[in-house]
Amino acid sequence: MSFLDAFLGRSRLKKPDLDPLFRLSTVQVDLESRGIRLEPVAALGLRPVETPGFDEAMGRAISALDLYAKEHGVLTAQKPDRDGYTWVVVRGGEDGDDRITALHMVANMLGEAGFGGELLAAVFPAKDHHGDSFLLIYNYKRSTYYPFRELPGERRDNAAEVRVQGLIEGILPVERDLERWYALWDLPL
Repeated sequence: MSFLDAFLGRSRLKKPDLDPLFRLSTVQVDLESRGIRLEPVAALGLRPVETPGFDEAMGRAISALDLYAKEHGVLTAQKPDRDGYTWVVVRGGEDGDDRITALHMVANMLGEAGFGGELLAAVFPAKDHHGDSFLLIYNYKRSTYYPFRELPGERRDNAAEVRVQGLIEGILPVERDLERWYALWDLPL
């Protein structure tokens, strides 16, 4: 932070750490050995902003994603949620690596353009060995993962979430503060 930023009370957003996101591609076998299987869809959530350069940076990232999608056989879409966030959704591909790489590429390009602070989360729908569906969520601000299991009526299954936490512990960086296991209701996946 520069002297002027400190004097005016401004702070710079720290760039998100994308290594733990990309690490997910290398630990899929470990997750499967513990009964966790990623579904063939993933999404990246971000807050669109009306600042100079954001639309251009987003356009470049989506153009690169479209090229990647053609080459790797994934389908992409951009969908808004009820809270005003935009979700870049990636479906299909040969394996989970294609989806993870696609999201990593978009996040990296936005981060390099100075918009890493607008990244909310990457979500990976999954099932555990009980057949329960949940979201494995990567929080860009904290560089950690946590599970989220939504139940009807905007309720969550805390017992299942804690059970999944135990399964991913030691494989991925897990958010320790349960208060930061934010609910992401009704995502447009």
